[in-house]
Amino acid sequence: MADLDPKLERLATSPVFSQLGRRKLEALAPFTDDVTVPAGTVLMEEGSFPHELEVIVEGAAAIQIHGQTVKEVGPGDVIGEMALIDKSLRSATVVTTQETKLIVISGRAFTSLMEKYPEIADDLKAIAASRKEQNTDLAD
Repeated sequence: MADLDPKLERLATSPVFSQLGRRKLEALAPFTDDVTVPAGTVLMEEGSFPHELEVIVEGAAAIQIHGQTVKEVGPGDVIGEMALIDKSLRSATVVTTQETKLIVISGRAFTSLMEKYPEIADDLKAIAASRKEQNTDLAD
């Protein structure tokens, strides 16, 4: 996807969002914020209500279930989308292991986006369902 702005380029590198195509990425971009957090930041907690999803741009995080690290995630990985889509509680805790740059989409913005562009919602639901089947230990 040549000639995309930097935020769209970062979204396009994510396995979840890369399949959306330019028009849908352009629709998604205004709903995002760039955030940098230090190591040790809890991005989401197991059993909590979902408030956002994040795309890791730089850095890394540990996905923990019942206090045990089950997976490390890094650039291009998306965390939190499954709980937002399913409207379920978080299944894991995610803690940054180094300074991490993120693209954040709030739950409210995500819901607004899904209402405004139902085809994106359908795409993300299909992608998330596929990821869930392939990665049953991945956090939402």
